Amino acid sequence: MCRAPGKGEQRLSFTLLLFGTFNDATASSLASEPTTSAPYAVSTYEKFTFYYGIAGNSDHPNLLYRSDYKANPFRLPQGRFATPPAKRVTDVYGTSITKAWRKIARGITSILKANGVSSGTVDAARFVVSGEDGVERIGPPVIWISVIPGSFDNARAHIATQPMLALLRQCGAGDAVASGPGFMSDVATHNPTAHVRHPFTSTLNIPLTTKERQEDDFEGSLTLYFHEDVDQVASAVLGVSCSHVLRINTLEDYRLGGPGAPRKYFQRSLDHVKTLVGHCVVRIGNHKRDITRLEAINSRDAEEEKELKEAQRSMGKDTESISELEKFYNELKTRWSDASDRDIGFLRIAKALTVGAIGDRGDVEDVESVEAAGYTEDWGAFELLDGKYRKEFKGTVVDLGTKVPIEDVAQKFSTQENTPTPFIYPSRRLYEIDSAASPELLDNPDTVDNDSKPCLIVGKDGTTTGLTFGRYSGLESVVFDSNVESWELAIYNWSKGSPSFCSAGDSGALIWDGKHRAVGQLHSHGVKSCSNNAAHVTYATPAWWLIQRIKKEFPNAGFFHKTWHI
Repeated sequence: MCRAPGKGEQRLSFTLLLFGTFNDATASSLASEPTTSAPYAVSTYEKFTFYYGIAGNSDHPNLLYRSDYKANPFRLPQGRFATPPAKRVTDVYGTSITKAWRKIARGITSILKANGVSSGTVDAARFVVSGEDGVERIGPPVIWISVIPGSFDNARAHIATQPMLALLRQCGAGDAVASGPGFMSDVATHNPTAHVRHPFTSTLNIPLTTKERQEDDFEGSLTLYFHEDVDQVASAVLGVSCSHVLRINTLEDYRLGGPGAPRKYFQRSLDHVKTLVGHCVVRIGNHKRDITRLEAINSRDAEEEKELKEAQRSMGKDTESISELEKFYNELKTRWSDASDRDIGFLRIAKALTVGAIGDRGDVEDVESVEAAGYTEDWGAFELLDGKYRKEFKGTVVDLGTKVPIEDVAQKFSTQENTPTPFIYPSRRLYEIDSAASPELLDNPDTVDNDSKPCLIVGKDGTTTGLTFGRYSGLESVVFDSNVESWELAIYNWSKGSPSFCSAGDSGALIWDGKHRAVGQLHSHGVKSCSNNAAHVTYATPAWWLIQRIKKEFPNAGFFHKTWHI
């Protein structure tokens, strides 16, 4: 017997498991955002607006629970007269959920009955949502469940969801637990998209902003990743950046709020791809002229034959590159253009920007007190979206990119040729960070230059200046004004003619050495010349101390793991 869900029924959907109820809520109740004890309890606004648009008479169901609450936090509409995005329901043809639907539907029905649900419906559906650019996007398949009002609450729904999701995985319904584009995989250096691709991978090269900071085009860089609870198999994974990158108000702590790729950086990426295509077109034109000239020679010598073959090979390579770049461009436009496609997590904590009073170096082991250490505390942590990261997560890894040639990168560290373990350029450019440099090592580095003098060469990859290199000063600097003074790691530019180590937009970037060690978190720079605004010295908080401060907030945090689950 078929029965349409009646008014007052609850709806829940799975990738999603969505629970909802009809009621006569007033406008004032929609605006309220009550505090809930359960992290999976939906807010009042989401409850009444999640299904907005699916019923022409606005008589849509209300939401009680959805299983992807953590991977896809609800985004409040912005603006004075903002309205929630309208949804409509469509079919699930062509998705993996169709392959074993009868087994899935019967299994979910059994789970619901085992959890005390005596009456309801189990439907398969997809929601179509209009993005901020006006383009409709079809979401993943969901299991849409209706139950009698009062027969379920969000806590019981959350418990019932777990075996249902396991059933979906067992039945191979993989796309029924994914949402939004996941990060791209890394590619070999010869791939023409290698350099423009890395901001869309899970490496530390991701440019960051938040909804709060995006309005003024503020952006920063990612410092590192950590696992929240190393004792739990399903521990959350978090990313770290500077607090002033994540929030405007840095005078007080913020706890539990999502960061994503900035709008202008995304547009720069598109423009960069078009520029690379333009370069290929110019080179192809030159190759054609060379080929025409050489083919017109009746009797070519060995050198001319070699030149002709090289021109033909190069033209073929550039033609292939245009095809790859255009494909990549279309993928960005199709799968990443909407702001929600670039969400990577939600803010958990942003510490107030605090600067301690400088004291004796012996005080720095007291991590309970910022004042005792005298360092700058300027960090925030955001929980990463499982669906975005899980498949491609590699840990705290830097993609060295293709802009700086391999030999130039190696040369920066080869000045330490007397070091027992010289720098080795990593496979596919992926440079792993596996530990933090200790305060003792910063004072007495285990690397030396060609004159056997101690030195510490460092690198960083920032949102604005990309991959650059510098030298740690060897001693912590004092930075002060009329109100505060602090100890800071000081990084000097590599040499007189080299690019500045950092610029605005690089805040949060991890500074590392040639032995896979985190050295510091970049937070500011100093300008010692009035002739230009170039940074002559970069200031950073020691990585070892930053990690200790993070552990104060997340006692079971684990760092430098290379897999999503540990």
